Amino acid sequence: AWRVRASRRLADNGADLVLGNHPHVLQPREIYQGTEIVYSLGNFCFGGSRRPENRTIIYQLILHIENGELASSDSEIIPCYVHTGAGVNNYCPAPISDESLRRQVLDFMDGKAKLPC
Repeated sequence: AWRVRASRRLADNGADLVLGNHPHVLQPREIYQGTEIVYSLGNFCFGGSRRPENRTIIYQLILHIENGELASSDSEIIPCYVHTGAGVNNYCPAPISDESLRRQVLDFMDGKAKLPC
């Protein structure tokens, strides 16, 4: 609850984007009064566990500049595996290519699913 309050307070005070991190697992995102809040990116490359939850994301922000000014921006979430080893963490993150597995992560990030896998 504190993370939601703090993130929304940042948005209320002018933040255009809030990217959170630390709980070592993915947490859904939300759009709060026009500000995108991603509560946690998960673990992209993490060695603290032999078998970490095997889903993470790359958050990509694309800024479109015209005549030296910000014209617009887009964001994309790229679902990834934390590791590519068979049941063990080999510290090799990689984008998820299977569309149904990608969709599970994206649905979780949008609050449409309870778990990302």
